[in-house]
Amino acid sequence: MTIEFAYAQARAQARLGERLTPAAWQLLESSGTLAQYLHAVRSTDLQNRIRSLTAASSPHSIERSLRRDWRTEVFAAMSWVPERWRPALAWTAWLCDLPTLAWLEQGGEVLPWMADDTQVGPFAIDDRTLRQRELIAAGLGMLAGNDDVPAAWRLRFETLWPAGDPGIPRVANLVDLVDNYRREPETGRGVLVRPAQAIEARAVRMIRCNFQEAVTVLCHLLLVALDLGRLRDGLMRRALFGDWLAVA
Repeated sequence: MTIEFAYAQARAQARLGERLTPAAWQLLESSGTLAQYLHAVRSTDLQNRIRSLTAASSPHSIERSLRRDWRTEVFAAMSWVPERWRPALAWTAWLCDLPTLAWLEQGGEVLPWMADDTQVGPFAIDDRTLRQRELIAAGLGMLAGNDDVPAAWRLRFETLWPAGDPGIPRVANLVDLVDNYRREPETGRGVLVRPAQAIEARAVRMIRCNFQEAVTVLCHLLLVALDLGRLRDGLMRRALFGDWLAVA
Protein backbone atom coordinates (compact mmCIF):
# COMPACT_ATOMS: atom_id res chain seq x y z
CA MET A 1 0.00 0.00 0.00
CA THR A 2 3.04 2.30 0.30
CA ILE A 3 2.88 2.98 -3.45
CA GLU A 4 -0.24 5.06 -2.72
CA PHE A 5 1.88 7.49 -0.70
CA ALA A 6 4.93 7.56 -2.96
CA TYR A 7 3.97 10.96 -4.39
CA ALA A 8 3.16 12.33 -0.92
CA GLN A 9 6.52 11.10 0.37
CA ALA A 10 8.34 12.81 -2.50
CA ARG A 11 6.45 16.08 -2.01
CA ALA A 12 7.01 16.10 1.75
CA GLN A 13 10.73 15.48 1.33
CA ALA A 14 10.99 18.18 -1.32
CA ARG A 15 9.23 20.67 0.94
CA LEU A 16 11.51 19.65 3.78
CA GLY A 17 14.47 20.78 1.71
CA GLU A 18 12.89 24.21 1.21
CA ARG A 19 12.59 25.04 4.91
CA LEU A 20 14.70 27.83 6.34
CA THR A 21 17.85 26.92 8.24
CA PRO A 22 18.39 28.12 11.83
CA ALA A 23 20.89 30.64 10.47
CA ALA A 24 18.29 32.04 8.07
CA TRP A 25 15.76 32.41 10.90
CA GLN A 26 18.41 34.14 12.99
CA LEU A 27 19.06 36.58 10.16
CA LEU A 28 15.35 37.40 9.99
CA GLU A 29 15.32 38.04 13.71
CA SER A 30 17.98 40.71 13.30
CA SER A 31 15.38 42.89 11.53
CA GLY A 32 14.06 45.66 13.75
CA THR A 33 10.96 47.06 12.09
CA LEU A 34 8.11 45.31 10.30
CA ALA A 35 9.26 46.85 6.99
CA GLN A 36 12.77 45.48 7.49
CA TYR A 37 11.43 42.08 8.50
CA LEU A 38 9.19 41.86 5.43
CA HIS A 39 12.09 42.86 3.21
CA ALA A 40 14.24 40.11 4.72
CA VAL A 41 11.50 37.49 4.40
CA ARG A 42 11.05 38.33 0.71
CA SER A 43 14.59 37.08 0.07
CA THR A 44 13.72 33.62 1.42
CA ASP A 45 11.48 30.71 0.48
CA LEU A 46 8.87 32.21 2.80
CA GLN A 47 8.23 35.09 0.41
CA ASN A 48 4.87 33.71 -0.72
CA ARG A 49 3.65 33.78 2.86
CA ILE A 50 3.80 37.56 2.98
CA ARG A 51 2.84 38.45 -0.61
CA SER A 52 -0.26 40.37 0.54
CA LEU A 53 1.40 42.10 3.50
CA THR A 54 2.98 45.53 3.78
CA ALA A 55 4.58 47.55 6.54
CA ALA A 56 1.14 49.10 7.11
CA SER A 57 -0.64 45.76 7.55
CA SER A 58 -2.63 45.52 10.76
CA PRO A 59 -2.17 42.64 13.21
CA HIS A 60 -5.60 41.31 12.24
CA SER A 61 -4.78 41.30 8.53
CA ILE A 62 -1.52 39.49 9.28
CA GLU A 63 -3.40 36.86 11.26
CA ARG A 64 -5.98 36.40 8.51
CA SER A 65 -3.27 36.03 5.88
CA LEU A 66 -1.42 33.34 7.82
CA ARG A 67 -4.60 31.42 8.59
CA ARG A 68 -5.43 31.53 4.89
CA ASP A 69 -1.97 30.14 4.11
CA TRP A 70 -2.55 27.28 6.53
CA ARG A 71 -5.79 26.30 4.83
CA THR A 72 -4.12 26.53 1.42
CA GLU A 73 -1.39 24.13 2.60
CA VAL A 74 -3.94 21.68 3.92
CA PHE A 75 -5.97 21.67 0.72
CA ALA A 76 -2.80 21.20 -1.34
CA ALA A 77 -1.72 18.25 0.82
CA MET A 78 -5.13 16.64 0.35
CA SER A 79 -4.29 16.14 -3.32
CA TRP A 80 -1.23 14.10 -2.34
CA VAL A 81 -3.07 11.36 -0.49
CA PRO A 82 -5.53 8.57 -1.34
CA GLU A 83 -9.22 9.50 -1.23
CA ARG A 84 -9.83 7.66 2.04
CA TRP A 85 -7.50 10.02 3.94
CA ARG A 86 -8.82 13.29 2.50
CA PRO A 87 -11.69 13.85 4.97
CA ALA A 88 -9.22 13.60 7.88
CA LEU A 89 -6.81 16.03 6.26
CA ALA A 90 -9.64 18.42 5.41
CA TRP A 91 -10.58 18.48 9.10
CA THR A 92 -7.12 19.85 9.98
CA ALA A 93 -7.94 23.04 8.08
CA TRP A 94 -10.01 24.13 11.11
CA LEU A 95 -7.05 23.95 13.50
CA CYS A 96 -6.11 27.60 13.02
CA ASP A 97 -9.65 28.65 13.98
CA LEU A 98 -9.99 26.58 17.15
CA PRO A 99 -8.77 29.34 19.51
CA THR A 100 -11.47 31.70 18.22
CA LEU A 101 -14.19 29.05 18.36
CA ALA A 102 -13.11 28.07 21.87
CA TRP A 103 -13.22 31.73 22.94
CA LEU A 104 -16.78 32.08 21.68
CA GLU A 105 -17.96 28.78 23.14
CA GLN A 106 -16.51 29.72 26.53
CA GLY A 107 -18.58 32.90 26.59
CA GLY A 108 -16.06 35.34 25.15
CA GLU A 109 -17.45 38.48 23.54
CA VAL A 110 -17.75 38.80 19.79
CA LEU A 111 -14.87 41.04 18.73
CA PRO A 112 -15.07 43.43 15.74
CA TRP A 113 -12.36 41.66 13.71
CA MET A 114 -14.28 38.38 13.73
CA ALA A 115 -16.98 39.69 11.41
CA ASP A 116 -14.31 40.45 8.79
CA ASP A 117 -12.99 36.89 8.84
CA THR A 118 -14.70 34.79 6.19
CA GLN A 119 -14.04 31.56 8.09
CA VAL A 120 -15.22 32.43 11.61
CA GLY A 121 -17.50 35.32 10.67
CA PRO A 122 -20.62 33.09 10.43
CA PHE A 123 -20.08 32.05 14.07
CA ALA A 124 -19.46 35.55 15.43
CA ILE A 125 -22.92 35.72 17.00
CA ASP A 126 -23.70 36.78 20.57
CA ASP A 127 -26.73 34.53 20.78
CA ARG A 128 -25.29 31.14 21.75
CA THR A 129 -28.23 29.16 20.37
CA LEU A 130 -27.92 30.81 16.97
CA ARG A 131 -24.15 30.40 16.96
CA GLN A 132 -24.38 26.72 17.75
CA ARG A 133 -26.95 26.31 15.01
CA GLU A 134 -24.41 27.79 12.57
CA LEU A 135 -21.70 25.45 13.87
CA ILE A 136 -23.95 22.45 13.28
CA ALA A 137 -24.79 23.66 9.77
CA ALA A 138 -21.06 23.96 9.01
CA GLY A 139 -20.37 20.41 10.18
CA LEU A 140 -18.87 21.60 13.48
CA GLY A 141 -21.65 20.43 15.76
CA MET A 142 -19.26 18.43 17.93
CA LEU A 143 -17.60 21.72 18.97
CA ALA A 144 -20.85 23.42 19.96
CA GLY A 145 -21.28 23.78 23.70
CA ASN A 146 -18.03 21.93 24.36
CA ASP A 147 -15.79 23.08 27.20
CA ASP A 148 -12.69 21.62 25.53
CA VAL A 149 -12.85 22.50 21.85
CA PRO A 150 -9.40 21.05 20.97
CA ALA A 151 -10.31 17.72 22.59
CA ALA A 152 -13.61 17.67 20.70
CA TRP A 153 -11.75 18.42 17.49
CA ARG A 154 -9.41 15.49 18.11
CA LEU A 155 -12.27 13.06 18.79
CA ARG A 156 -13.81 13.95 15.46
CA PHE A 157 -10.42 13.73 13.74
CA GLU A 158 -9.98 10.15 14.97
CA THR A 159 -13.37 9.11 13.58
CA LEU A 160 -12.21 10.26 10.13
CA TRP A 161 -9.22 7.91 10.01
CA PRO A 162 -9.97 5.12 7.51
CA ALA A 163 -10.67 1.90 9.43
CA GLY A 164 -8.01 -0.77 9.06
CA ASP A 165 -5.38 1.49 7.49
CA PRO A 166 -1.95 0.18 8.55
CA GLY A 167 -0.65 3.71 9.04
CA ILE A 168 -3.08 4.60 11.82
CA PRO A 169 -0.81 3.65 14.78
CA ARG A 170 1.88 6.10 13.66
CA VAL A 171 -0.73 8.81 13.08
CA ALA A 172 -2.09 8.23 16.60
CA ASN A 173 1.41 8.48 18.08
CA LEU A 174 2.01 11.77 16.26
CA VAL A 175 -1.30 13.20 17.48
CA ASP A 176 -0.40 12.21 21.05
CA LEU A 177 2.94 13.96 20.65
CA VAL A 178 1.30 17.15 19.42
CA ASP A 179 -1.34 16.99 22.16
CA ASN A 180 1.36 16.75 24.83
CA TYR A 181 3.18 19.67 23.20
CA ARG A 182 -0.01 21.74 23.23
CA ARG A 183 -0.60 21.10 26.92
CA GLU A 184 2.82 22.28 28.07
CA PRO A 185 2.49 25.07 30.68
CA GLU A 186 3.38 28.73 30.38
CA THR A 187 5.80 30.66 32.52
CA GLY A 188 4.64 33.58 34.63
CA ARG A 189 5.64 35.93 31.82
CA GLY A 190 3.39 34.18 29.32
CA VAL A 191 6.31 32.59 27.45
CA LEU A 192 5.54 29.08 26.30
CA VAL A 193 7.82 26.42 27.71
CA ARG A 194 7.45 23.94 24.90
CA PRO A 195 9.98 21.57 23.34
CA ALA A 196 9.51 23.12 19.88
CA GLN A 197 12.90 21.94 18.66
CA ALA A 198 12.23 18.41 19.86
CA ILE A 199 8.86 18.08 18.16
CA GLU A 200 10.27 19.64 15.00
CA ALA A 201 13.17 17.20 14.97
CA ARG A 202 10.76 14.30 15.48
CA ALA A 203 8.66 15.36 12.49
CA VAL A 204 11.75 15.74 10.31
CA ARG A 205 12.98 12.26 11.29
CA MET A 206 9.62 10.70 10.52
CA ILE A 207 9.57 12.22 7.05
CA ARG A 208 13.08 11.00 6.37
CA CYS A 209 12.20 7.49 7.56
CA ASN A 210 10.31 7.07 4.27
CA PHE A 211 7.29 5.40 5.86
CA GLN A 212 5.13 6.31 2.84
CA GLU A 213 2.06 6.56 5.06
CA ALA A 214 -0.40 9.27 6.06
CA VAL A 215 1.85 10.24 8.96
CA THR A 216 4.36 11.64 6.45
CA VAL A 217 1.84 14.19 5.21
CA LEU A 218 0.77 15.08 8.75
CA CYS A 219 4.42 15.59 9.72
CA HIS A 220 4.75 17.93 6.75
CA LEU A 221 1.71 19.90 7.94
CA LEU A 222 3.13 19.97 11.47
CA LEU A 223 6.33 21.57 10.16
CA VAL A 224 4.26 24.06 8.15
CA ALA A 225 2.37 24.96 11.33
CA LEU A 226 5.60 25.45 13.28
CA ASP A 227 7.07 27.65 10.55
CA LEU A 228 3.88 29.70 10.27
CA GLY A 229 3.90 30.11 14.04
CA ARG A 230 7.48 31.34 14.02
CA LEU A 231 6.75 33.71 11.14
CA ARG A 232 3.65 34.95 12.93
CA ASP A 233 5.72 35.67 16.03
CA GLY A 234 8.19 37.76 14.03
CA LEU A 235 5.49 39.67 12.18
CA MET A 236 3.22 40.33 15.14
CA ARG A 237 5.93 41.54 17.51
CA ARG A 238 6.96 44.15 14.99
CA ALA A 239 3.40 45.06 13.97
CA LEU A 240 2.46 45.60 17.63
CA PHE A 241 5.64 47.09 19.06
CA GLY A 242 7.31 48.81 16.12
CA ASP A 243 11.09 48.56 16.16
CA TRP A 244 11.50 45.22 17.92
CA LEU A 245 15.25 45.61 18.50
CA ALA A 246 14.67 48.95 20.23
CA VAL A 247 12.38 47.38 22.82
CA ALA A 248 13.96 43.91 23.09
